[in-house]
Amino acid sequence: MGTGTEEAYQAAVADIEGIVRFTSKNALSHTVRAMEYLGGPEGAFSVLHVAGTNGKGSCCAYLEAVLRAGGYRTGLFTSPHLVDTRERFRVNGEIVSEETFLDAYRTVKDAAGKLAAEGETYPTYFEFLFLMSLVIFRKAGVDVAVMETGLGGRLDATNVLRPLVSVITSVSLDHMQYLGDTVEAIAAEKAGIIKEGVPVVFDDTDERVCGVIRRKAEEMHAPVKGLSEAGALSAPDGDMLTVKIPGTPFAENGLRLRTKAAYQADNAVLAFMALAFLQDAFPVPEEAVRKGFGSMRWDGRMQELPGRIFLDGAHNEGGIRAFAGAAEAAAQGRDVTLLFAAMKDKDYGTMIRYLCGRLHPKTVVATETGSARSLPADTLAGLFAEAGAPAAAVPDMKEAFAYAKTIQGDGVLFVVGSLYLIGGILKLYDQL
Repeated sequence: MGTGTEEAYQAAVADIEGIVRFTSKNALSHTVRAMEYLGGPEGAFSVLHVAGTNGKGSCCAYLEAVLRAGGYRTGLFTSPHLVDTRERFRVNGEIVSEETFLDAYRTVKDAAGKLAAEGETYPTYFEFLFLMSLVIFRKAGVDVAVMETGLGGRLDATNVLRPLVSVITSVSLDHMQYLGDTVEAIAAEKAGIIKEGVPVVFDDTDERVCGVIRRKAEEMHAPVKGLSEAGALSAPDGDMLTVKIPGTPFAENGLRLRTKAAYQADNAVLAFMALAFLQDAFPVPEEAVRKGFGSMRWDGRMQELPGRIFLDGAHNEGGIRAFAGAAEAAAQGRDVTLLFAAMKDKDYGTMIRYLCGRLHPKTVVATETGSARSLPADTLAGLFAEAGAPAAAVPDMKEAFAYAKTIQGDGVLFVVGSLYLIGGILKLYDQL
């Protein structure tokens, strides 16, 4: 790849990164207007839409992997990225090239300029990337695109799409300053993706969430199925996880997932239930279903590196609870070392208390991500100490990772607390 392309790509990324994040969303009518300037790219392919607090990226990846295994040309739009912005855009399972990214960037930049010239607001950071995904998928000629919401659902830019099926993964407290300070309020924002008559599958394990989503589905005359209706059972199977789903061809031998994380079973079953609604539009043979579920890997979710090191991007109470169960199983009684970072706007106190009470870490290394939103390492170390875990503050991420590995010994090192941390460690690991 030429140096000119690389430089242009880095300049484009810098320009997009310069768009203020965590700002007021544009109205969905603004996104619709922008799509008109782009020639209506959303009409070129079918869509599956996924929202939720935790697990939505993994659920999206399962959906995409099975559809691709079934012979369809797929698009996948997810967020955030861990190392490279291009991770957000995948065609047939592959991250797009710098040339493809640049072509879409220039197309959206031109449309945004025309909008601004007419007195319209410039696209937000996420809206810009979403519009790029539509351009990329249209040009790539995908049959179906799996689209993950950015934040919430009701007001999210992706909510301009009319999908074949909507999926809502587990809902818990996160981004409360934007979505509401109760689980019910957040569930209502997620339920905002439910469209008139469009089937919806959702995680119904929390009664508070269940009521909100079922009421919204009824209001929208949308067929609805909850996760518990599948009656699925999962169990560890060496380095994999086997999920048995009664009343299906996978009742006896089950679907084998390429993960040790028990929490991924729920995300896979939600994807499976969504695919059942697609059998007329996008039928997938049984063997392709097995292949798709068995091949999916998703970085940053109990991702194992050599030397008994696990990376998990859990960064809210629900995610931490799911991670802790998976970590407990992965540790197999060995000593646990934690490398932890958190953002200032997260409920880090609850996460820390739960980790200490469940995993009883031998040592914690608190660090920072380099983001202005990152909580100081010494503050985190103090909170871990108060919760009963020996903790050291090492603000520099590279030094913190090296230190954590030296004190890990024969135990297990878990890197957790922020996706920014996971991305940073993956970058470092490639350099070691």
